[in-house]
Amino acid sequence: MLIDKCKYSWSEIDTLSIVWKTFADKYAGEFKTFVTKTSLRRFEIQIPFSHNQIKFVTTEYKPLNLCYTFKKILNDNFLIYNEDYTDKIMKFFGSKEFQIEDQTFDDKFFIETNNEVLVRQMLSAKVKDFLLGHEITNFKLDEINKEHQLSLTLITNELEISNLESALDIFKACILTIERKNNLL
Repeated sequence: MLIDKCKYSWSEIDTLSIVWKTFADKYAGEFKTFVTKTSLRRFEIQIPFSHNQIKFVTTEYKPLNLCYTFKKILNDNFLIYNEDYTDKIMKFFGSKEFQIEDQTFDDKFFIETNNEVLVRQMLSAKVKDFLLGHEITNFKLDEINKEHQLSLTLITNELEISNLESALDIFKACILTIERKNNLL
């Protein structure tokens, strides 16, 4: 998803660098800034967690992305994203969606999964409240390049360290649920 204008002004980009560096330091992480081929700044934090690193990535245009790669191929996949009118039409014609029997959540999000038990375990009240309170582009567990990766892309104010901390807490809880289910702890 590309936003039609920069998310932050030049001075806010400088503030973003300071906030992200502070956040990385607080969680024993590593903060890096890159300039892309198109002269955009890309910000990245890697925070050690469990058996790998949680990576936070953003640019001047794209929303925040968190990702974590598991050290083992998993048999589980899911995709959760904001339901739109196309999805409603597809459901009318028989497209299958997993629902968690929470009307507010089911009305907002479309869920595809091969493991309903895992998704139910992962979507605790705290995780559901977080997802409902944010604009979620997608939240998925998928195999990418022969590795399983958990990824959450959301729109939030990245200038506020508390927003980064909330995302980190929720993401850690989801990682631990997936690791417990797959005997990775």
